[in-house]
Amino acid sequence: MKKERGFTLIELLVVILIIAIIALISAPIVFNQIEKARVETFRDSIKGMMNAITYYQTENEILDGGTYQVGNDKLIHEGTELEVSGSVLGTGTIVIDENNQSTIKIQYDRYCATGDVDHIEIEEKECN
Repeated sequence: MKKERGFTLIELLVVILIIAIIALISAPIVFNQIEKARVETFRDSIKGMMNAITYYQTENEILDGGTYQVGNDKLIHEGTELEVSGSVLGTGTIVIDENNQSTIKIQYDRYCATGDVDHIEIEEKECN
């Protein structure tokens, strides 16, 4: 009599169980890295907006700062849309005072960015 080739049900279940354990161990690590990437993308977006503001102020010889509105994928100053290299994420304001100090307050998804250009704090909370 010929012996049949193939896997038994137990062998297949053991393989499936091992794959499931590996997936359970690796899933939180992958999701954590995805969240870190979202936060860094938000941070890079803010830096791109700050670069656009600096360029705009230099080109237009604006010395007294101003308030810049962030929203609808646009960065706007007094009705003028600034060209930003990269994406514009979130809604809120960036205020530049006469001493060229920035105050950032932008909400993106569940993250709130506050601070200035050199010290951007991004926290998982609502901006007030």
